[in-house]
This record gives sequence, structure tokens and C-alpha cells, in this order.
Amino acid sequence: MRVLITGGTGWLGFYVTERFLKEGYEVICYDSKPSPFPDFIQGDLGKAKVVKGDILELPHLLRAVRANGVEGIVHLAFVLNEPLMREFPLGVAHRVNVEGTMNVLEAARLSDLRLVFASSGAVFGDRPDARPVKEDDIRLENIDRIYAANKIMCEAIVNSYVSVYGLDAVSMRPGMMYGPGMWMRYPIAVLVERANDGMPTRLPFGGDVPFDWIYGKDAAKAFFLGYKVRPIKHRVFNISDGRGYTLKETAEVVKRLIPNAVIEIGPGFVDKSRLDSIEVEDLRNFFRMMPLRGPMDSGRIRAELGFKPDYTLEAGIAEYLKWLRSRKGR
Repeated sequence: MRVLITGGTGWLGFYVTERFLKEGYEVICYDSKPSPFPDFIQGDLGKAKVVKGDILELPHLLRAVRANGVEGIVHLAFVLNEPLMREFPLGVAHRVNVEGTMNVLEAARLSDLRLVFASSGAVFGDRPDARPVKEDDIRLENIDRIYAANKIMCEAIVNSYVSVYGLDAVSMRPGMMYGPGMWMRYPIAVLVERANDGMPTRLPFGGDVPFDWIYGKDAAKAFFLGYKVRPIKHRVFNISDGRGYTLKETAEVVKRLIPNAVIEIGPGFVDKSRLDSIEVEDLRNFFRMMPLRGPMDSGRIRAELGFKPDYTLEAGIAEYLKWLRSRKGR
């Protein structure tokens, strides 16, 4: 059993590669800028083959698919850089995200492969009521980011390949992922890292902002199930525990794990007219770019794929914290 993972040596790619290896698959990581596997990945890395390649080069991608005899593709390669996309909306990010996804779909179609596409909870856009959202709760008028628009476009293209060509493909929408090695400056990383370093974090508001955190290993489990489980009724799945946590609840978990942590967060949502009052730059930048939405509903992924997270929020943060501390002084 062999699977090709585009972006297989990126942050999410590490976890998805690890999961497929543990499930007995041989993995071909197809990446334009391959990275060495980090120490937090525990799979049998001897079975992971890394191929340097660009998804914008369809002939090379096809050769990699056919030369390695893969049975399916997990497409993770994507550019997540909203400021860059806004400055250059027709630049390389758009090409990689949209044209690259079409190339991957063509490779799957021409070789009759199963495909899993990594979409995002960003497709729900700005939802000021912060209510839970189901897979079909898409409103184009709520889309307020180029990145989200790219994901919507790609989901539509994936669905068209399912309808027109009968491709066996699904789109998976992870919530806000976290864990060892994460580079995204999400509030969960900022709170944990600052508390671990003995730095206080104080926000005048934002305690009621909801998040659907999902641990990296749980996201990888969901991607594997999206690839493996058949038959299925639907072709789009939210990756979420269905519960959601407010920023204040997240902070309380951090404080239980780091009893001397100083984290003070005022109530309510984020007042974007008062962002300058947030002292922590990473949080100020995050809230400037991120829309508000409620947690994603998990009913479909539980019922059809049998997905259930292995990590509670506390267990995930504890493992992330253990990794941070293991790197102290490196």
C-alpha cells in the first residue's frame, strides 16, 4: 500500500506521514522544499521516501505518481500567507493553491487514484453569531480572505471531478491545529509559550472568542480515515471535536498545566477598533487577520468515518508543553 502526500514534509505533512506509516503504508512525500523529519515524529521513517517536486509541474508529478506505484494522493501542499495573497492575488500563492490543486486532481484522474484534499475551516468565513457550523453552512458573502476563497475554489473543483469524472475524492476541513513544531502563531501557541517562559499575557477583551482546536495527531487521524473509510455518503468533512473552546477556557487549561502562569483575559469578542490595546504582537496580528466563527460541527465525521479525537485539549497542550521543554537550551 503506497500513498503520495504532497507537502509531506510540511508541518501537517509530518503528522499525516507519521499516521500512514503507523497504519502500514509506504509513503512518498512530494515537496518542493523538502524538510528533514523532526524528532517529534515517531513513525518508521525508513519507509518514507522524499521526492523533490513542484505541483505546478504536472509531468513531473505524474512521473512521481507512476514511478512509485501509488494507490492514492493526500494533497496537503498549499500556501498559507494571507498578507502575501492580498498584495499579489494572482501571484505564486494563487497558482500553487488553485492551479496546483488542479494538477493534483489531473494526476489522480489520469492514474485512477483516490484523493484526499486538505481544505480548511476558513471556508466558513466571518460568522459574527459564532454559532456551530455544519459542512453545508457555506455562505459566499461571508468569505473575507483570499486564502478562504482559494480553499472554496479548490473544494468546488474537487467536487466537480467527483461528479464529472467519478473520482474518488474527499475534502477535509481541519479546525485550528496545534502541537509540537507548529509555526502558526495561533493564540494557543502564544499562551502556552509565554506561560512556559514565565511571561504574563494580558488581554482587555476576547475571552469569549470560540476556537475549534484540533491536535496535530488527531487531524492526521482524520485525514487517514478520510482516505481509508469507504463507502461514504458525503465528500466534505469537518475535522473537529465538535465542542469548541473559548479563549478563556483555553487559558484555564494552560493555567492548570502551568500553575504559576499569569494569563488575564477580559470578556467578550474582539473589538478590532481597539487592537492597539493588545500588548502581545502575535495576538494583535492574529486578531487583525482572523474572522470570527463558531466551532465546526463534528456529527458527519463521527457518523461516517468513525472519527473521535484521541486527545483532549489538556492532553494535547500537555504533550506540546513537554516538547517545548525538551527543546529548552537547544
